[in-house]
Amino acid sequence: MYISAITPWEVAVLAQKGRIALALEPRHWSEKALQVEGIRVIPLDVGIVLDGAHMDLPHPDPADRFIAATALRLGAVLITEDANLRRHPRLDTLWE
Repeated sequence: MYISAITPWEVAVLAQKGRIALALEPRHWSEKALQVEGIRVIPLDVGIVLDGAHMDLPHPDPADRFIAATALRLGAVLITEDANLRRHPRLDTLWE
């Protein structure tokens, strides 16, 4: 399982805004989540950042752009609740 390096930042921001609820403080939640066996953090690089900047998304959220660009780069299925990302024609997404 891959996680974009921007994902812990987005989790912390969403928790601060009250858009998600975590059982732990966001830093501790992320540290614990990243210790799960099989998770690999994918760093942002120039290619991912530039791909994200040029993505056709209906909103300018940079984290979503970087996460989507990372999934496209890896050819990975993106697990997301975000309807905007799920409608993107080039992204293979999953949500139940």
